[in-house]
Amino acid sequence: MIIDIVLYYGQGRGGLEDVITKVSRGLRNKGHRVRVFQAYRPQYIEWEEKLDEIYYYGEDIPWGSYLEQYGNGYKKLLETMDKPDIVLATHAPLQSYICYIGVNEGSDKKTPIISWIHGPIDFYGGRNLLQYSNAHLAICENVMEDLSKTIEREKIYVVGNPVEVKNQKVCKRPKETLKLLFVGRFSNVEKRLDILFKALALVKEPWSIQIIGDGIDHDMIVNLSKDLGIYDHIEWMGWKENPWDYVQEVSVLILTSDLEGFGLVVVEALSRGIPVISTSCGGPTYMIKNDINGWLIEKKDYVKLAELLNKLQEKGLNLPDAKNCIDSVLKYDVDNVIDNIEKVLLKECSKEE
Repeated sequence: MIIDIVLYYGQGRGGLEDVITKVSRGLRNKGHRVRVFQAYRPQYIEWEEKLDEIYYYGEDIPWGSYLEQYGNGYKKLLETMDKPDIVLATHAPLQSYICYIGVNEGSDKKTPIISWIHGPIDFYGGRNLLQYSNAHLAICENVMEDLSKTIEREKIYVVGNPVEVKNQKVCKRPKETLKLLFVGRFSNVEKRLDILFKALALVKEPWSIQIIGDGIDHDMIVNLSKDLGIYDHIEWMGWKENPWDYVQEVSVLILTSDLEGFGLVVVEALSRGIPVISTSCGGPTYMIKNDINGWLIEKKDYVKLAELLNKLQEKGLNLPDAKNCIDSVLKYDVDNVIDNIEKVLLKECSKEE
């Protein structure tokens, strides 16, 4: 089976690119040919080396052009290739329409198109464009619920997001000092590090936090830490290709996002036995069970976050058992998710025969 994964743009680093790489490799290992298409070359070109095949359908098209232009760019590229058996319209709703133009517009033989949305639909826009897909993959329950607002439930498949869960090294926990962890982009509109920092300013000493990541709001975030008097408590690690190689000892991972699709870092932490405190934001809402593998708080509630951290500091609250953390995310292991995706693709392909 020839499977095209078609997206608008991946910069070459990040959760989306990691997932596409794992899925393309997993499906290839099951005997399928997987081709990745996006409009433009990634900023971090080394991503190409991780994929068997990647093509660019918009290099001659100005950024932000009409969707029809991108669809025709994909169609033109396919004129020199084998036609796919099935297409994954990836990341955002607009890809469903781009893929429809590329493989089905004006064609008698229709190719199944499956949307593969990676976050809240209204964040991306174009909800109505999902009608151009035959079925829909949901990476987690909250995306399924979001899709269900306009899509028939029987056309939606919850498949998960692939994470290396099994056989991860369990992270050590400090015996005395509270050691915290944040891993993610410095994009405050989504990640809300300002909420994290306001909470930390209320936490009793001693404590420290390791921050692994970087991004467009770097200067603002560093300056905020100084304004709140917590700068010296922070170990600034910068962006790392493999962040977990730099995590040796941690009490709890903290996520204070307003917006998450799946919440990959939550599963990565739990798979290493690290409890998580997270805002109720998309995927983590369904992953975190209070006192079992961490705690959920409401968005923007830095006072509640500080309260939890102080209870941990004072030993008034016990950290969840590492095994419970690991067991809670076994369903997201790479092999399980690849199996789920392949079953959907084979089912949808069989409908067109």
